[in-house]
Amino acid sequence: MTKHEIQIDSSGDRQIWEPLDKFYQSLSSQDRDDFLKVEADLEDCQRSIIIRLGSILRRAQKLFHRPGVRNGITFEKWLKAHGLKKTPAYEAIDVANGYYRIKAMNDPQEKLMIDHYMSLSKKLRVQIGRGQIDPEKEKMILHADENVRESPIWKHMLKELDQHKQEKVQQNSTIQSLQEENRKLSQRLADSENQRANLTAQLDKAKVKHHHMELALEEEKNRMPTTITVPPDDYDQLAARVQADREELIAKEQKIQKLEADIEAGPKKRDISKYERSIKKLKADNQALSEQIKKMQEQLNAKKGQHDSHKKLFEKIAMLSSQWQRVLETELNVGELDAEIQTLSPEELDQLGLLRVADGLAELSKKIRDQLASTTIKRSKQAIDEKQAV
Repeated sequence: MTKHEIQIDSSGDRQIWEPLDKFYQSLSSQDRDDFLKVEADLEDCQRSIIIRLGSILRRAQKLFHRPGVRNGITFEKWLKAHGLKKTPAYEAIDVANGYYRIKAMNDPQEKLMIDHYMSLSKKLRVQIGRGQIDPEKEKMILHADENVRESPIWKHMLKELDQHKQEKVQQNSTIQSLQEENRKLSQRLADSENQRANLTAQLDKAKVKHHHMELALEEEKNRMPTTITVPPDDYDQLAARVQADREELIAKEQKIQKLEADIEAGPKKRDISKYERSIKKLKADNQALSEQIKKMQEQLNAKKGQHDSHKKLFEKIAMLSSQWQRVLETELNVGELDAEIQTLSPEELDQLGLLRVADGLAELSKKIRDQLASTTIKRSKQAIDEKQAV
């Protein structure tokens, strides 16, 4: 079944389930007003019942969380024993949770927020009760009555809020990605610096070692044995000494050759220059990335300021609209005048000024409609210009 709006009186419309809407339209004005008062009382009663039922079920559900309470009986079995279905029971609990969440906010408009909350669709009430709606969007919904929520401007603003949230999430994701890339580049830069330092230290160490080996070689060359004339009986001893010195010299020359080969195989100056160029490029990339992150953060802060200002303006207008709606529904009860007007003469009616009041209300209504129409046209033109610009 779906709901349709029918005229209550001059104060506004009410949504009624079909086919009752056709039935009420066929009644006289007095009978229809009486039925609609019953409809309003029934709606208040149903709202009160679901909150009360959800509160009781919440208490029972919490009891089942106590250690040692279940003893073979679960909350679902407890519901079944009382003839309650699982899905409606949990929905009643969610509605009660949403009701108590609103009470905990201590908002000056608490009663109005609860009325708006109970006028929402079952799906939205459940989502609010479960905390599945963004807090900022939830606040906007709770501060707007049914008529405001059905307006194209309100729906457009809600859509813009979702778009702002999505853009913010995307920008935060981009910033995190850039920061991660920045961290990786910084790590690569640090690794390259360490590698260059290690290579430079190894090269310096190899040069020092090579220099020491050259000095040792020169010293050994200066110590080479000279021709000695000795008595024949000392010849074998001296020959053995010369041979030992020659073998030691050959071993040292081989050691020097190995060291020279190690130096040759070590890092070259051109490799160090290559590392220095890589490090310089990494530093430049890192600087550019930092500038990009800074610009995106500034854009994000600017958009947040615009969004906050826009949100405050919307909440102010939504509150005014709700207050006006309540005045129309509760204080301007034109139905009370039906019986009294019948007894007054035209001169008396003219003295009362009711026609001037009606004309004034009609003029105010026309002015509000003109402002809304003008705003809608401007929005549409702005959207078309933005599409053409793209």
